[in-house]
Amino acid sequence: SGTSPAFAVYKNGVQGDDCGNTAVTGTCELVSGPIDVKAGDVLTVRPHGAAANGFGSGGYISFKRLSGPAQIAESEKIVASAYVSANYAVNANEAVNFDSVLFDSHGMISPGASNTWKATAPVAGQYLLTGNMKCAAATPGIQLYKNGAALSYVTVLQGNVPNSFSVLVDLLAGDEISLNSVSSTTIDGSSAPYVSQLSIARFK
Repeated sequence: SGTSPAFAVYKNGVQGDDCGNTAVTGTCELVSGPIDVKAGDVLTVRPHGAAANGFGSGGYISFKRLSGPAQIAESEKIVASAYVSANYAVNANEAVNFDSVLFDSHGMISPGASNTWKATAPVAGQYLLTGNMKCAAATPGIQLYKNGAALSYVTVLQGNVPNSFSVLVDLLAGDEISLNSVSSTTIDGSSAPYVSQLSIARFK
C-alpha cells in the first residue's frame, strides 16, 4: 500500500541487482535471474528506495540451483591462496586484507578491507593455514578468528622481518575465518615476491 518501493537481492547484507518493483495497488512483479553464491551465503530480497507503508499477505519467494556439484567429494582438493599486494595500515583487531587471490578452487576467499576479509569453508573438514607475513616496526600478534571471534594466536610479527606460520583449524560448512592483527600496524605487501601471503588447504 502507499508508495511503490523497488526490490533488490541482497547477498550477505550487501545490495545487489534490482529484481522488480511493486505498484501502489500492491501488485508485485519480480524478475527472475541468476546470482553466484557459495555455501554459507545468505540471500534476502528487500525493499529499497521509496519506503513501503505496508505489505499484504500472499507473497512468496523461491530459489532453484542452476549449476554446481551435488556435493564436494571427500577426495576433492580444496585449496586457495592470496597475498597482500601493497603496504597498508591495519587497525587493532582488524582482519588482514589478503586482497589479491592467486587461486581459489571453491570460492572460499572474499577480499575486503576494514575488517571484511574472510574465507568461508565450503564443506566441513580440517583446514591447514600456512603462509608468511611482514610488518613495519610495530610487533603485533596475529590471531585466527573463527565466525567473528578470536580462536587462537598464530604468530607474533617482528618488525621488518618475514615470519612464517601454520595452524590447523576444524571447520563446518559455512564457517568463516580470518587472520586479525592484535594491534595497529602496517602490513607489508608486494606482488613479487609475496611478503605477506596466506594459503588454505583442506587437510581432511
